[in-house]
Amino acid sequence: MGFTNAGRKDDAFTRLLDVDGGNPQWLLWEVDAQQGTAINQLGQIVRTNPFLGVVGVPPDRPDGFATTPPRADGGGNIDCRELTAGSVLFLPVTVPDALLCVGDGHAAQGDGEVGGTAIECGMTTETKPGACKRCCRAMPCRCRRPPDPIPRA
Repeated sequence: MGFTNAGRKDDAFTRLLDVDGGNPQWLLWEVDAQQGTAINQLGQIVRTNPFLGVVGVPPDRPDGFATTPPRADGGGNIDCRELTAGSVLFLPVTVPDALLCVGDGHAAQGDGEVGGTAIECGMTTETKPGACKRCCRAMPCRCRRPPDPIPRA
């Protein structure tokens, strides 16, 4: 099961895109992972392309921080529909023993969440964190090889 909040609120962003003034509507989606489709209560069917919207590590800052917008110093609410299964993402790790935070499952999304939200859904995910010690001193990383696996204690 997934949901979309379509026709988001009137704000500077929706006015800039000339999509303000709509009536917000909740779309409820039945997601069929086997078929790779989702259908809402209006009968609209879309192909799914699952990914995690949030992928990040904490920044080296003494105060709090938001995940939106995503940060160059550790990721966050990236909402990049190209970061699907099999993708490799390099993030700078700026604090010792940083933990990787993932979440915000999306069954499908267009080019961003312009009209409201993606098809938000629960998701079970397997990640393979690694550390690249060859060249990632400056971002963006220009590595072409997978990172070295992190040794397990």
